[in-house]
Amino acid sequence: MERERMEGSSLGKQGEGEGQVAKKSHKALQKFLQEAQIILDQNQLLINEVNKNHESANPEDLGRNCGLIGSSTTTSNASPTSTAASSPH
Repeated sequence: MERERMEGSSLGKQGEGEGQVAKKSHKALQKFLQEAQIILDQNQLLINEVNKNHESANPEDLGRNCGLIGSSTTTSNASPTSTAASSPH
């Protein structure tokens, strides 16, 4: 009886540890998804600006697109954290 009680308490502690791991995993996933959403939002702004410049057919705006697209290629190769801190403008 005593042994069953001890085993039950150790299982309870193990279960609590698994809960902590699940919470940490959930937090890490949530942070990653938030960073990914920031990048997606920045990319959408960049796409909108490139489209607007393209539709204007103004040579200056079209030239600006080359710079915008080039800078986005550079930042897309960076880590999500550093990219999230940068701006598409």
